[in-house]
Amino acid sequence: MNIFAWLFKKKENSSLKRIKELEAEIARLKLENEDLEDEIDESNAELRKKNAEVLQLEDEISSLKKEYTDEKQKISVELENSNKNSEKKQNALSFVGDVLSAINSITEAKDTDGQDNLVEIERIVDEISDYIKFELKHQLSELKIEFPEELSLAEGGALEQWKAITKKTWLDGKTTIAFIGEFSAGKTSIINTILGSGDIELPVNTKPTTAIPTYIIGEENSRGGYRFVSPDNKLKRINRESFIRLDKETIAEIKGIDSLIKYFVMITDNPNLKKLSILDTPGFSSNDERDEEKTIEIINECDALFWVFDINNGTVNKSSCRTLKKYLKKPLYLIINKIDTKAESEVDKVEKNVQEIFSNEGIRVQQILRYSKYNSNTELLEVLSKVKKTNESSTYLKNLLEFLKRQREEQGNKLFESEKKLKESRNSLDDKTDEIDCCIQELRDSISQAENMFDYEKRILGGMRAEMSKYRFENEFVPLMEKLSNDYTIKLEKAMEDLKTCTKNVDDSRKDINDWKIRTQKLDYCLSILEKKVKDLDTIRYNFR
Repeated sequence: MNIFAWLFKKKENSSLKRIKELEAEIARLKLENEDLEDEIDESNAELRKKNAEVLQLEDEISSLKKEYTDEKQKISVELENSNKNSEKKQNALSFVGDVLSAINSITEAKDTDGQDNLVEIERIVDEISDYIKFELKHQLSELKIEFPEELSLAEGGALEQWKAITKKTWLDGKTTIAFIGEFSAGKTSIINTILGSGDIELPVNTKPTTAIPTYIIGEENSRGGYRFVSPDNKLKRINRESFIRLDKETIAEIKGIDSLIKYFVMITDNPNLKKLSILDTPGFSSNDERDEEKTIEIINECDALFWVFDINNGTVNKSSCRTLKKYLKKPLYLIINKIDTKAESEVDKVEKNVQEIFSNEGIRVQQILRYSKYNSNTELLEVLSKVKKTNESSTYLKNLLEFLKRQREEQGNKLFESEKKLKESRNSLDDKTDEIDCCIQELRDSISQAENMFDYEKRILGGMRAEMSKYRFENEFVPLMEKLSNDYTIKLEKAMEDLKTCTKNVDDSRKDINDWKIRTQKLDYCLSILEKKVKDLDTIRYNFR
């Protein structure tokens, strides 16, 4: 073997060995690869599991973030509401504090600006009302005299209206106009327009504000200001900040506000309110039934009612219409507000629709006014100035006294007639007595004449003998006896019957006179009592002016 063969052989052996080694390595690597593939499968499965867990965690995180955001928002809203409620409670507490401070204050509004102390007036008004309702009614009932309708004692009648208005001394000599309107109808803004840029104004709020009836009074040389009537009927001063602070939300925090305030009274030296009083009412459309009751209670104390209606509502509240139809007895005016927000054709359409609704409900509207914040208030002021005072409550006592005086005059006339009748009956009785006396005298004369028709002679044995000729008997005596038995008897019987009638007439007239005297005395007493009470009231009111 040569060296080349040996080298080739060696190289071949070496290559075969290397091939075996590489095949073994390949086999090992295949096994290792198979193991790695198994590991990869397991890793992929684990990865998918981990991915699923990640997705679940991401969902949980998203849910938690949403819960966190919602909770954060809820807490933020609750915090905001809590702050608002806290503010409302603080406003309410502050307002109640101001009111209680004013109520407990020794100094009343009268002491500072000459306004009425109403306590004494309320007392005498209640006293007069009770006297009329009970004692006077009883006395007139016994006399069978009924109160006329214009002096009605019925609930909500003339007496109650007089009582309510007389206690409100700030309405003396004023034509009172009530305003009603649903929330955001613009009622408050219209009233403030009437007030102009004066010393007072109603608060304009984004929330309903008129929860308590508010009177706005024009008074010359007044320094203006805000007041309220307390439960004991005293007029108390309140500052502007407290008044403006009060809205329905604040009211809701004050349970039993009626036990603190009956009315607000705003006084201003405003030329637009000369001899005029404006009443801002809670209205009919409130969800609070008490608000509606307050409005119903006072609207007929006014001389006219102005209903402010937002044209954007499209129509009037039919429920309010029915309430007006049932309770309102005073002239009604309608103000269609915010006409600048609609085309004129649309305004015409709405006005026609409203007119039809009122017509169908049987409600008479005195006048419909179109109003816009851009318009001058000249037309409205002119209409207000022409409203006539329809409330006769101020003359109630005068009318009652005149009624009693007429009744007293009628009773006096009947007493005079009875006295006249008694005199006539007595004269008739005297005439009948004279007539009977004459009849009796004629009867006596006839009997004497009959006696003279006999011829008398004495008997020997005593006594007298009476004789009459046949002729005389038949022609004189018998006719005379017939006259006595017929004419005189009938005449005497008739005279006696007439005498009985005259006697009865005298007795009846005496009884009538006694009755009419009692009646006139009762009316005189009632008049004197009432006149004294009215005088006391006039004196008290004069002293507080």
